[in-house]
Amino acid sequence: MKPIIKTLKVGVHTLALPLAEPMRLEELFDKALTGATIEKLDNEGNWLPKETIRYTSREKFLVSSRYALLYPLDTIRLTLKRNLVIDWAIDFESHRGLMEVEKTFPDGFNWDKALFLAQLSLLVYEKESEIEEKITKYYHFDGFYFYSKQTHKRLFKKALSKILMILFRGQQSVVDLQFMTLLKKNLYQQKSITIIFRGSNELEDWITNLRAQDENFYNRGYVHQGFYHASNLFLKTAYQEERLNQYIRDILSNNTKVILAGHSLGGTMATLIGCHLLEQGINRENIEVYTFGTPPIGDQNFCNYYQDKLKLYRLVNENDVVAHLDKLIRFKHFGEEILLPSNQGEVHSAEGYIDNIIDKMGESLTTYSFYYPHPFKSEA
Repeated sequence: MKPIIKTLKVGVHTLALPLAEPMRLEELFDKALTGATIEKLDNEGNWLPKETIRYTSREKFLVSSRYALLYPLDTIRLTLKRNLVIDWAIDFESHRGLMEVEKTFPDGFNWDKALFLAQLSLLVYEKESEIEEKITKYYHFDGFYFYSKQTHKRLFKKALSKILMILFRGQQSVVDLQFMTLLKKNLYQQKSITIIFRGSNELEDWITNLRAQDENFYNRGYVHQGFYHASNLFLKTAYQEERLNQYIRDILSNNTKVILAGHSLGGTMATLIGCHLLEQGINRENIEVYTFGTPPIGDQNFCNYYQDKLKLYRLVNENDVVAHLDKLIRFKHFGEEILLPSNQGEVHSAEGYIDNIIDKMGESLTTYSFYYPHPFKSEA
């Protein structure tokens, strides 16, 4: 019989299983189910306790006995953290619903918050129309601002060799800038702002990374020149763009909390902007920075100075060469490092960081919240 292939999207799915005989969970679903939660209806129509599905090295899912074996006509409810392709040889019905639940994240490092920000750090690579559509559909923000200036794409088409020569002579800086700013207000009109920076998604973006010269940063030490220029471009843009300028004024008022995040090069910008805000007198407790696969950013003096001043959480895949360049060059890291296992070749990509975070979360029997939580819950 020809397989019936369906893709279950991220979200909540209720499935009635038209099985002919009992089957194990791993016979029905592939590894993409890892990190999802599962519930099952009992004979009285009540949902049995929810469990998080873990994956073992023996190609089996680790769940309790009530979920390890599924029976004909069982009804289950799955909350998926990634898309799941099913190629059963039997037809089935899936009823999907999105849990658009707002969630308050605690201060300090939190796995739910890390997953949330990693997803946004992947989303910021998309086109503005796609980003805005997903932000509107899945998230609970009160304001959305997107900025993109990709001048080097046009320049490279015209004169790749010439630009490379200019760049490496240090006479010109080619820097792109793409970020989104997300605003949330509570019932008292107090604001929280999340800024997500795009990282190094394309080969030419790494030209910025290769400008490994020094730049003095507030006399605290020296930082990578390319990263410094990229962060300055953001600051210049922030003060010139009227809507973004209002966000910056809100942050500088010290009454607004800000979360900065980004993958790869985006993480270096998030870090430097966090340091800049500290230098502008923003209270430490009002700033948090999450980065994913970020290369080393500055010299030892710079890192030593900001180590205890900025709440920086660096998520690092263990096999990510970019994040471990500090072993080869003079620039170093600071902040709290959270090491992730690099599974199935998932090394530097933003998608790889999301998968590895989900796998890490699956190591705990704790039930984690839905794939699209919101970090700022309006107060009642």
